[in-house]
Amino acid sequence: MYRKSIKKKSCKAPKGKVYAKYFNTMKRLKDVGLKSTKKIFEDKSILSRSQDQMDFYLNENESGSVELTNILINDEDLSWPEIETIWRKTVNFRLKFIKENNTSSIFKKWVHYTKPLGYKLVEIDFCHMYSKFKNLSVKFGDKLSTLLQIFDDRVKDSGSKTLLQQLKESNNLCVNGKFLTMLYLLHSLFIPTSKKVTLDENGKKSTIKFSIRDSQNTFILVAPTAVELELIINKLKSQSNSIQPCILVVGSLLYPKQVLVYFDDV
Repeated sequence: MYRKSIKKKSCKAPKGKVYAKYFNTMKRLKDVGLKSTKKIFEDKSILSRSQDQMDFYLNENESGSVELTNILINDEDLSWPEIETIWRKTVNFRLKFIKENNTSSIFKKWVHYTKPLGYKLVEIDFCHMYSKFKNLSVKFGDKLSTLLQIFDDRVKDSGSKTLLQQLKESNNLCVNGKFLTMLYLLHSLFIPTSKKVTLDENGKKSTIKFSIRDSQNTFILVAPTAVELELIINKLKSQSNSIQPCILVVGSLLYPKQVLVYFDDV
């Protein structure tokens, strides 16, 4: 075989619809300011989510942490400020436990994660591990006006357009109402492409394509009362459906009375 007959690969860049969609999306995000065009060089002292780097913090007095953890678990008369104080003092011991155990064991031992104010404890752990980063609620709030502009340009489905209009026209919305509605509307930008193949009684195959509404309703479950919300969860369980982590809202998206996170049957 002559060398001239061998085809030369002039371009090794990835090709295809998925890659093209990814690069186009990244370009649009840069154009509207949601993604920086400058390369960010992270300080090596900043922790990532890898388990190896979690070891960096595991150097506190373990015996003292065990004693405080026992107080946290067994003393039911602790006030919430006292719980937060102990939580800060045992953060390294807890991170080691999280690294070595599954979700069920973590919630069983550190049961305060599942309490109504448990999100504050998650924030304590996050700020300890990533002290140079802002939490999501702060960064998300900074981008609300930019997101509204994107929604105006790109939201096409009628249900989301109606909700967007209600968001812009509603007065005296609480922060949770704004954030929930914006998160809900994000699903109208990232249109689901997943499909599900089912078999009927006769063995005939049928393909179900998931809609924007399907995506929204698996991410946030909304019901007027807590009782109705519990009925929805129990119905999903009875159908042997796998319930992914999601947000539970009592009231409505724009005017939530209570916001909970459903995770691992908690």
